[in-house]
Amino acid sequence: MTAGGVRADSFGHRNGAKAQRGGREEQQRHFSFAFLRVTSRPSRSSRQPASPAPCTSSSEADISMDIHPDDLTGACINAALRIHMKFRSGMLEAMYETVLERTLIRDGFSVERQKAISFEFEGDHYENAFRTDLIVNGRLIIEVKARETNSPIYATQLLTYLRLARLPLGLVLNFGMPRLMDGIKRVVNDLPPEQSPQLRVNRLPPVGPTPRC
Repeated sequence: MTAGGVRADSFGHRNGAKAQRGGREEQQRHFSFAFLRVTSRPSRSSRQPASPAPCTSSSEADISMDIHPDDLTGACINAALRIHMKFRSGMLEAMYETVLERTLIRDGFSVERQKAISFEFEGDHYENAFRTDLIVNGRLIIEVKARETNSPIYATQLLTYLRLARLPLGLVLNFGMPRLMDGIKRVVNDLPPEQSPQLRVNRLPPVGPTPRC
């Protein structure tokens, strides 16, 4: 063969060897990628079964009912403050009542709205005698107001509701006040002395000898 032919064969041999090396490198890259893709997933034997979504049992719901009265009223007041900071004092009572109900439900409390209360007096039964704005956790009555001024009748009326409903605790929340803290009144009905005795407004006078004047 001529020198040119030898050079052509040598050039073709070099190109063939280079192509073979390129093919092997490409195969190695594909194999490495496939290996990483396979090994990045856990094997079936090592996979953990998916844990079921947590659900609230009746016993867990009962635990939320055991909240201390101070914590319960504090949580309700905190929710009311958040609402008042957002909307101030320009809405109707029904709107504040609706927003407060949904806020407390999101916070994890059980809320009944406009629940009818019945009572008995001297053998007569009075069905659906009145309706409460909100009852929280079956223990706390909330009366929602949107008035520019406070009135002592609000707390008096709430205390009557507590007595007839046989519930221990109540809150008057007057969202119409420029400062909500000025429109908050807590009313307590027959709570044990160890639970906020300084706030008990419906209790009998202490039994003892009458002091001499």
